Amino acid sequence: NGNVERVRFVSYIPCSVLTAARELGRPAARSVIQFGHGLLQTREEGLWEMRDRCETTQSLLWAIDWAGMSRFDLLPLMKVLMSDLGKFPYVPAQLSQGFANGACSLWYLRTLLRHHPSFTLSVTTVTSTRGGGGGTNTLNK
Repeated sequence: NGNVERVRFVSYIPCSVLTAARELGRPAARSVIQFGHGLLQTREEGLWEMRDRCETTQSLLWAIDWAGMSRFDLLPLMKVLMSDLGKFPYVPAQLSQGFANGACSLWYLRTLLRHHPSFTLSVTTVTSTRGGGGGTNTLNK
């Protein structure tokens, strides 16, 4: 029907995956961890909560904002609860949308995004920043 929702994501490729890829000459991630953030949080929470686990398990991290549970849903939820309970079906509808977004985003990662240069060995530099600081990990082919 033409309704398309854009779903933002974050992905983290740990140094252990880049190092193994350099040594093996091919992609070396053992698995993908899809992170589901806490109530009223965002996708970025996964970057800091799961970084060590991704490093030790050589796993990619994949996270989205779960509709109905992210901080971006707080204002619409408060509006429903404080002024118009007749619109309460919005709440479970958003939760359902969150699960649909999660399933579709994993399909997108497995089928289309896996061929994107950011997820292949053609990447030569990966930069991560937080709070103005940053670091660079380099993968030499």
